[in-house]
Amino acid sequence: METDFLTLRDGKKVRIGRWSPPGDGRGTVVLLHGRSEFLEKYQETANDLLARGFEVLSFDWRGQGLSDRVLPERQKGHIDDFEIWVADLDEILAHAGPAGPVILLGHSMGGHLALRFMAEHPGRANAAILTAPMIDILPGAFARWTTRTAAALAVWRGFAARYAPGHGDYDPSAHHFEGNRLTSDPARFEVHRAAFRERPELRLGGVTWGWLDASFRSATILRDPSYAGGIDRPVLLLSAGIERLVSNAAQHEVAKSLPLGTIRTYPGSLHEILMERDAIRNRFWSDFDTFLGDNGLSP
Repeated sequence: METDFLTLRDGKKVRIGRWSPPGDGRGTVVLLHGRSEFLEKYQETANDLLARGFEVLSFDWRGQGLSDRVLPERQKGHIDDFEIWVADLDEILAHAGPAGPVILLGHSMGGHLALRFMAEHPGRANAAILTAPMIDILPGAFARWTTRTAAALAVWRGFAARYAPGHGDYDPSAHHFEGNRLTSDPARFEVHRAAFRERPELRLGGVTWGWLDASFRSATILRDPSYAGGIDRPVLLLSAGIERLVSNAAQHEVAKSLPLGTIRTYPGSLHEILMERDAIRNRFWSDFDTFLGDNGLSP
């Protein structure tokens, strides 16, 4: 992987990573990470894509990884509006100039932003494959409208940069494989934790009231049938059957609005499909190859 930094329109720097196959590639897969993730986490996935002849382009979202953080308290997961990330993606792709057909591969929050990008920048991507896309979050113990109202009120009162209740700086002792909501594969579960342990500068904690409010506002935009209905490129949505973080119902709702949308469920998978055990990842790669072949994106 080759890395570089790009200075964005407002002076923030983002870290960009590229993996290039030998010879001429089939096109470019743009890997869009989920919340709190970073380039190094997806080395295995990048290797699988390189073996298929794709160039791989990825980056740390602003506020994550080694890109500039949004707040002085660098562990706070914060954004004022998801539109900022959509604009960042537009700027990064314009700078990088990906070769050949462009396929967005977005996980969780990255899947949400992939759909926002395709709706607002038609024709910039040829297709998208989304794993457990965060169309909307599962708010937890409280009803969605209660959490959304609380977040909007907190932002209105000037508390946007404060951690939401139950969130704080990253605590290594609070993350164990047993009972985790991410993956059933112990080795792949450890990839994220090991990187945080070995490189503390990568660490990201929980989310702020501002992030929550921005997430709900963006979900409202994305769940409007006329918005998703304007995405005229093939989209494959993959739902985790054992999902405890994002709304599978919202995924099915948006899939119905997509003119060229397909949705499949992986019954035994937790949230991180690309970090799951081999049987699930093998099914993912079979679906990946079939989807591209069915849509004329195979050599």
